[in-house]
Amino acid sequence: MEFWKMNGAGNDFIVVDDRRNAIPENRWPEIVRVLCERHMSIGADGFMVVKPPTCGGDYKMLFFNSDGSTGEMCGNGARCICRGWTVRRRWTASPTTAPMWSWATPASPTRRYLSPA
Repeated sequence: MEFWKMNGAGNDFIVVDDRRNAIPENRWPEIVRVLCERHMSIGADGFMVVKPPTCGGDYKMLFFNSDGSTGEMCGNGARCICRGWTVRRRWTASPTTAPMWSWATPASPTRRYLSPA
């Protein structure tokens, strides 16, 4: 599975594209704990997973703290995803008009993000 590491406002994130649902959501906490460990693995402050939408929005975003616990939302991480995906041109499947996309998060059914291109 492809991932990339990004920095937003002093926080670093591992970002994974799981729009194909290759990994069940209940497996992510264990994966996050291992990959976010700075001394034994990649290391990061947080972990972002992009999934297909389930309740509105163009995509679903999952945010995990480095200890594997879930967070409702992470603005810095969302900015990293938007910027990273803009640069990598992954937005072709989005039904919205670039550079604005909507995300479903645990904190809100849909949030709009403008790419910091």
